[in-house]
Amino acid sequence: MAPNVNHPGLNLPPPTGADGQQPTPTGTPPTHPLVAGNVAPASAAVTGANERPANGGAPQGGTATQPPTTGTTAQPGGATQAPNPARRTTATTANSNSAAQPAATITARQAQQILQFVNGAASRLSSLEAVVDAASSPTQRNSATENTAAGAASPATESDTVPDPVPGYKGGPLDVAVPAHIITAIRQNKLFQYSALTFQARTAARNRGKEMVLLEDGMFGLRESTKGSDATITEADWHSVAPVVLKVARQVCSSARAACLELHHINISQIAASHGWPVARDYDIRQRDTAAANPLHDIGVLDWMLVASVASRPTLKRPFDAVDGPTAAPDGRRHQQGNAPPSSTGTHCFRCGGHGHQLSTCTAFRTVAGKVPASIVIGDDGKPSLRDTGNKAYCFAWASSSRCRYGAACHHKHLCSICEKVEHGARACRAGSGASRRG
Repeated sequence: MAPNVNHPGLNLPPPTGADGQQPTPTGTPPTHPLVAGNVAPASAAVTGANERPANGGAPQGGTATQPPTTGTTAQPGGATQAPNPARRTTATTANSNSAAQPAATITARQAQQILQFVNGAASRLSSLEAVVDAASSPTQRNSATENTAAGAASPATESDTVPDPVPGYKGGPLDVAVPAHIITAIRQNKLFQYSALTFQARTAARNRGKEMVLLEDGMFGLRESTKGSDATITEADWHSVAPVVLKVARQVCSSARAACLELHHINISQIAASHGWPVARDYDIRQRDTAAANPLHDIGVLDWMLVASVASRPTLKRPFDAVDGPTAAPDGRRHQQGNAPPSSTGTHCFRCGGHGHQLSTCTAFRTVAGKVPASIVIGDDGKPSLRDTGNKAYCFAWASSSRCRYGAACHHKHLCSICEKVEHGARACRAGSGASRRG
């Protein structure tokens, strides 16, 4: 081995290139310095030190060589040093591995990290979608979604469908849900019956068109409901329904329309106090009918012209209806119940002793004799009967003629239902006859 000219005294291998640089593994070879003063043309073929020319001549020492191909090194005096193939191959392989291996490792690591991130994000997104689906539509979840969302659900998830009792809160009969068609009518400003929101009507709706009544045997049962209308709604029922309607209106209507409805309810209360409930009831029906036909109509403004028109109707000149019950007259006598249809018998009512109404429509709280009136019970045949406080029925034959063909064998009560005397029936009661003459 020749001594290294760059490091005198050391037998180290010289650099593979004339300029001391490592050969490039791939790509276009770098520009090589001139060797022995010869200039290689740009179009000249590059040949190795061990290759022979095409004419079969000996290798020429002045031929330009390519470092990656031959690895020859220029020496002083124009001589060239033969390359070591083993050293060249080892150096080239080492350089290639040292340059390529780190890049391949980094690329694989990055790809693995990206793949892990994508998989984790997809898993979290799937869990989030399952929780959202479970919260939005709990009745339509499948088993896979339930299993996915089970870990994120709180222990109180099942109690969310049925709220816990509120301490101190007392529910009422009007807590029954408002029918959907009524809510739609309020939202669309359509006319609807307030009587459809009474406790009896909503209970009948829950019982599929049947209402709870007291039967002849003293037990409660369901009977086909008779639909009422606002023309016969009582003042007590109207005032119990009005807050429900206003509450729904505040939820589904604009604030301006809800405010007008609230003022209208106040106007109805004022008219009922000054002109009686029949006038207020008809005024309410006509105002809401007009508002349903024309949404621009302001029912919150009290229309005194309409009040006067309604109050001047002959059928509404009486101050109170029979459904409101009897009231005390100024002279202390009980006022007649004049708006109900007259009795079919032409005599006083067998329940209260009053005149001018039928037994089935009597709503008196006391009889003309000052007694607690009997209860009206509807039988299976649809006919009313009278029951005392012990739920024993009064004999209708005794009440009509003070006689009964069954005598002591009769299972019903032989007693006056008005004054509770045993000498006569309700038709012959002097208290009832006196009330009829005074009427």
